[in-house]
Amino acid sequence: MDDRNTDFELLKELLGPELALRVADAFAGTALYIPKKIITAERYKAIRQEFQAGASYRQLSIKYGYSISHIREICRYKRQAT
Repeated sequence: MDDRNTDFELLKELLGPELALRVADAFAGTALYIPKKIITAERYKAIRQEFQAGASYRQLSIKYGYSISHIREICRYKRQAT
């Protein structure tokens, strides 16, 4: 199995076969680049939302694999920006 088939199998596993086919049809023959900055921003947003909903720094640290001090910094940054 070449890398393209392996990538598509992973896409099917993550999205389900129907959605994976829709993505493949939309981007067939192109290289799809997803900047890490977008993923990080979405992850940080989720962390802040979960913190506001009552999750502790420790719970978030375990869930997302960040240190407690980094989780604090993520949550503190949004408070300062608003």
